[in-house]
Amino acid sequence: MIFVAGGKGDGKLRWISFLHRQGSSMDNVFVILMIFSLSIISGISEGADWTLITKGDVDVFVDRDSKEHISDKVDRVWVKYRYSMPKKFDSKYIKELAVYSEYNCGEGKFKILRTIGYFTDGTSETDTSERQGYVLRDDVAYKYLCE
Repeated sequence: MIFVAGGKGDGKLRWISFLHRQGSSMDNVFVILMIFSLSIISGISEGADWTLITKGDVDVFVDRDSKEHISDKVDRVWVKYRYSMPKKFDSKYIKELAVYSEYNCGEGKFKILRTIGYFTDGTSETDTSERQGYVLRDDVAYKYLCE
């Protein structure tokens, strides 16, 4: 079995291959669990349940299926931002941005864990560098999760 997944690094998508040889049933269980785990953290699933939470110049969606309760006041979720007019980004134009974030509802903080930019030319780029800060008052994803 060959498995291909996105790698971490400088924000550019890199590919790694994993070759699994025939082994014991425990090896097979391990490989299946690893593939399942990597598919969850490597990107947005095809079966996402995108719920529109605000509409405007930027439509904001939350993937309710991705919501993960980490602790009493901390949740993780995928949020998608769809621009009515694509935004210039380097030499391309971005039409959608999907962001996997962690929100600390008790402290009013956020941590961006992964970002995927979807461009008008059909390409996409993934950034896995973490960023964090304090939530702005008008952050609709924070309001959706924490209020």
